[in-house]
Amino acid sequence: MNDLRQLAAAPELFIVDVADQMLSTLARALLLEHPALATDTIESDVGIRAREIINAVRPLRRALAKYRCAVHRTLDDLEHDLPF
Repeated sequence: MNDLRQLAAAPELFIVDVADQMLSTLARALLLEHPALATDTIESDVGIRAREIINAVRPLRRALAKYRCAVHRTLDDLEHDLPF
C-alpha cells in the first residue's frame, strides 16, 4: 500500500510516528543534559525524574511500534481482500 493510501486509511499513523520521534528526541536530550543517567550515580531530584522519563519512554516506544505493526498487518489484509 502506498504512503498516501495508507495515510488515508490510517491517519493516526502520522501521529504515532511523530510521537515516536518526539519520545526518541526527548530521551536523547535528557541523556545529553544528564550524562550521569548512563550510570547509577544519579543523586539530584532532577536526575531521578529524568531517569523516570527515560524508563517510561522505552515501553511507550515499544507499544507504538507494536501498534504500528498491527495497523500495517490490518491494512495489508484489507488490501489483499480488495477485488481490484
